[in-house]
This record gives sequence, structure tokens and C-alpha cells, in this order.
Amino acid sequence: QGLRARHKEALDAFNYALGLNPALVVSWNGKGTALSALHRYHEALDAFNHALQLDARNAAAWNGKGAVLSSLKRPDEAITAFDNALHYDPRMAQAWNNKGLVLSQQGKTHLALDAFEQALRHDRTMASSWNGKGNMLHELGKLPEALDAYEQAGRYNPALVPAWNGKGSVLYDMRRYPEAYTAFDRARSLDKGYAPACYGMGQALYAQRKLRPALTLFDQAIKVDANFVKAWTRRGNVLDELGDRQRALESYNRALAIDPHHALAWQGKAAMLYHLQRYSEALSAYDNALKINPTFAQAWNGKGNTLYRLGRYIQALDAYDRALRLNPRMPTAWHNKALLYHQLERYEEALHAAEEAIRLDSHDPDPWQRKADALKRLRRRKDAREAEAEAMRLRGLSVP
Repeated sequence: QGLRARHKEALDAFNYALGLNPALVVSWNGKGTALSALHRYHEALDAFNHALQLDARNAAAWNGKGAVLSSLKRPDEAITAFDNALHYDPRMAQAWNNKGLVLSQQGKTHLALDAFEQALRHDRTMASSWNGKGNMLHELGKLPEALDAYEQAGRYNPALVPAWNGKGSVLYDMRRYPEAYTAFDRARSLDKGYAPACYGMGQALYAQRKLRPALTLFDQAIKVDANFVKAWTRRGNVLDELGDRQRALESYNRALAIDPHHALAWQGKAAMLYHLQRYSEALSAYDNALKINPTFAQAWNGKGNTLYRLGRYIQALDAYDRALRLNPRMPTAWHNKALLYHQLERYEEALHAAEEAIRLDSHDPDPWQRKADALKRLRRRKDAREAEAEAMRLRGLSVP
């Protein structure tokens, strides 16, 4: 509220100045900046256009116009305005930074990265450009370089919340979960109403299997931003693992009410419907997930399980094969395939699938049991007893 009052005071001052001298470009620019800060974008655009009518070579006016056009969701015109600003002042770091922001929103990662680097070439202390550079490097999977960029942003502006959040995200992807939690917590301490920081903290705890504290943080993220789709979806994951599948299903439904094109939420919903033995509904949900993301291996595997339960074995086998083409190192799909081959009385193939699952995860007792089942049918009784004994050992049972 205090900041808004100061912007209004600034606007009054610039209007007074323009009343005395309407030909002052600097006052039109100031008025445009104040109006933009007050989210009065169309009036701000008029102010910057007045400035440019008086001085078409004024780089600051072009930059201001570009920022307003970006806020009005007119990105191509915004880029043109920033390019005009840079034509008249190639060393204007703020224009390079603003151009980078728009390019990043358009998904033009490499061009955005170049713009942020140009900004930093002219002003190494611009924290927002270090943050933007970190975002682009993160998207490109260059995690150590992204981490360094976020740390530079924090060095020049220790109160820059997105930089702390970005640092947390990179540390999370590097599986440095306690450090990630600390970075997210710093972002939240700077802005209690910053939902992504609560979500990030929850993610770091979830990765460490601290389910109930993670659930609390996802709830906090949703309380701050009720339309936070990822938080609703992850909340569903946690509730599922805590055994509360009905509430998990409700959480996925909330996510999908906000974004019907969120494949992970459809996958989560499908899994809950499957566990609730609502197989036809589960199949429909898996199909929705795959319509959105046809390369979602986990959803193909889940679809295979559902088709198996519906007795549609050949279609189930095709779904497992699709999952394994996308991710040949998915032990659960190999295990499920072994189970299905056994049902189809194709025991050699069941044995091969079980052995593939064991090769990928030798500590899971279920594939060892599938191997034993196949070996029994193949009359390899000694090998079957050894496989069954290993399954029992892994389950912590005494071997007779």
C-alpha cells in the first residue's frame, strides 16, 4: 500500500511537471513508468508514445514502451521496441534484460540467454539478469552453471526471491535436498506469500520421504495460491503414499479443474481410480494423460495394468511394450509383462521378462517370485526353489 502511494505521488509530480512544460521527454517517461507501476498499462503506453513523438531516438522511452507492451501480452511488439532502444543505446543493460525476459516467456531459451549475457556485459551487477541467465541455463540442463548464476544474483541482491527459489530448484535437481530446502526457506522468509517457495520446500522434504511435513507445505502453497496445479498434484502423490486415496483423488480432481491438460494429474487420478478398482474410469484417465503426453512411459505402464484387470491381455501387452520402448529400464513394466505372459501361458517369455526386471532391480522380491512361477511351469524345479527362496529372503521371511 505504501509503495502504491509513492507511485501515485510520483505520477502527480510528473503531471505537474508536464503542466508546466509538456515538451519534457523525461517527464513523459517518468509518467509512463509510474502508470506502469500502477498497472495502468494503456495510459502508460500513451505516455511513452508521447515521449517518442517528441524524441523518436529516446532509448529510455523505447525500453519503457517495450516493458508495457510485454505487460499487455504483446510480445512481438515488445521485442521490436527493445530492439529500437538497443539501436539507439546498445549498452542499455535494462533493455537487454527486458528483451531476455520476453524471449524466455516465448520459449526462445538460447536467444534469451544471449540477451541476459549482453545485459551482464554492460552491467555485471544486474541481479535480475543473473537470475534470468540462471533460469535459461537451468532449462538447458546446465545445472552447475545455473547454480553459479543464481548465486551471483543473490550476491548482488540478497533479497531477490526468485533467485533463491531458482537456486533451490537447481539444488533439488542435483539431488542436494537439504541445501535445496534451505534455499527455498530463504525465499519464503523474504516473501511469506511466495507459493513456489512453499512448494519447493515440500518437494525437498518429499524427496527425503518426509511425507507429513511435505504435505503441510503443499497445503501452505495451495493456501497462498489456490490455482497452484503442481502443488495440488504433488499433494495427491503424498496422500496416495500415506494411504488416503480418496483425498488423493480429490486433490488430482482439483488440479484438473484448474488445468485439464496437466498429464501428471491425469496419471495420478488414473492410478487412484485403479487402486479403487474403478478400472473403466482409470482407463479413460490414462488415455487422457497419453493424449496430452504420448511419451509418458509411466502412464503406458499404468494403462497396461488397467487393461490386464479388465481381461484385455493383448492390449495390455501392447501398452507394456510401449512403456518399455520409451523407457527400457523400467523394472515395474518388465515385472508386469512377466505376470501377463504367465497368464497367457507363455512361460519362456515370462521368465525372460522377470529376469529383465531382476537385472534392473534385484532387491524387489516380486520379480523373483515371477521368475519362480515361470520356472515351475517350465519344470525347472531346483531353479524355481532358488528364485522363490530369494523372494522370501527379500521379504524378510525365513526360508524353509
